[in-house]
Amino acid sequence: MLYKRSFSVFAAYIVMLSLLMAGAVSAASVQVSIGEYDAEVYKDSSFIVPVSVSVNDGTGTVSVAIYPAYGLGCDTCVQDIIFDVAGTKTVSFMVRADNTGTYENPFDVEASMAEAPMTSSAALGIISVVEMPVWILDFTSSKNTVSAGDTVLMTLSMSVTGPVDSISADLDYPSSGWSLVSGNEIYDIGTVTGTYSTSWMLRADAPSQSNDFSVDVISSDPSKHSSKTLSVSGMEQPADNDDLDDEISRHSTENTTSAASTGKKEATVKTGLSQGIALENNAKLRNMLAEAFGMPAMDVKDMDSMLRNSKTISSRMQVERKVEVSSGKSYMRMSMLYEGNETIIDFVIYDIVPKSFAQSAKDIKVTAPGAEVLIVEDDPEFAIIFSSISPGETINIDYEVDAEVDADVVSSFSAEVYASAVGDSPACAQVITPARDFNTGECVEYPTPCDVPEGWDVVESCAVVVVADNIPDEPQSEKSSIYKYMILVSLMGIIGMVIVLRGNKKRR
Repeated sequence: MLYKRSFSVFAAYIVMLSLLMAGAVSAASVQVSIGEYDAEVYKDSSFIVPVSVSVNDGTGTVSVAIYPAYGLGCDTCVQDIIFDVAGTKTVSFMVRADNTGTYENPFDVEASMAEAPMTSSAALGIISVVEMPVWILDFTSSKNTVSAGDTVLMTLSMSVTGPVDSISADLDYPSSGWSLVSGNEIYDIGTVTGTYSTSWMLRADAPSQSNDFSVDVISSDPSKHSSKTLSVSGMEQPADNDDLDDEISRHSTENTTSAASTGKKEATVKTGLSQGIALENNAKLRNMLAEAFGMPAMDVKDMDSMLRNSKTISSRMQVERKVEVSSGKSYMRMSMLYEGNETIIDFVIYDIVPKSFAQSAKDIKVTAPGAEVLIVEDDPEFAIIFSSISPGETINIDYEVDAEVDADVVSSFSAEVYASAVGDSPACAQVITPARDFNTGECVEYPTPCDVPEGWDVVESCAVVVVADNIPDEPQSEKSSIYKYMILVSLMGIIGMVIVLRGNKKRR
């Protein structure tokens, strides 16, 4: 009996001690959780994983450890957090993306404190580690050698293996002797996938023997920085430089005359056109032309078609610009002679006017008989649209400003031309176009007329039409007799079966 009583007391003591220990342990607790992190990262880069730690009813040092999956890594995988009072704190781990791949539940974290049991949490998500995009840059100049008064087109072309975000391009050119005619010194390009190009037009006011130009291209995602440099040589200037118009005539195709004694100045430039590029970079121009041509929007196919037409037209167009300055006014006439053999449909002249001629498009009076004149930018830039141009036709466009400008500004204008169609080629409007290959009978509905393959014929519809005359005739009376006969035989068979079954039932 004494043994049993002692055992009961001892057991009660043990239970009480266990309860006290449990109460002491449960007095402090630690909780850990993983915050948001990047779902896609580039190989050989690092990303931040935030970890939140909470301590209840206790103080002390909490040790937090992160365990990345194989292919990921960390230089500092354990950090300590000191809690003077209970609460919540956050610690950040820098995790490396060592290998490409897709990682499900990419890491675990653990938190432990001397007065509390260890707790853990897993990252329930997916991280994709991909190769960093590669870009190839090309920086070119339309001229390698210039004279005073020449304009030069600088073009930056970019090819990217994957999407690159927040791209900017910063042009650096000689601070003296050169001026920017069109374009911005810094372009905020944004996101680029595939290919992209942009350009600047500069004027050589007083070029040196050697003139260096560079462009810095920077992106934030991924973080990249590249530079390209080119050099343009300046021709030696003549000893007598008093008459700038004569110098322009000597070093280019410009024919310049001056009649200062009469108070009138003139300058003329005869030149061709280069293939247009602005349509790719100028969304405002694309939207404006799409609206003018009645398109809901200008897609890639529309743009490519107009760019191809630009190349064709530019090789067949002769352009002459003439500036006259007199009595407080300045005039510029652009004459364009089309030497092609096919009619141009929806002919567009995208004209960039130098600020030395006018600061704003509102300051210019534009006269273009038979054309629609649109202001693309107040900078100033115009889009002048003719519904059509015939072979051998010459069109004239006049600009007038209420100010006297230098006649040599004539060399600073630049223009590009576009068209929706040349000759009988259809405009690629977004019109569903059914077409059939009569060799195979296949019929396809194409999104535009331009998508119809060669050798296919445009049809009204791809729907299959059954012509009644092609169905072999069969007398209706004969069909009806056969059907009646079959029904009668079936009924007689059913009746016979019923009689037999009833007879068998009676015999039973």
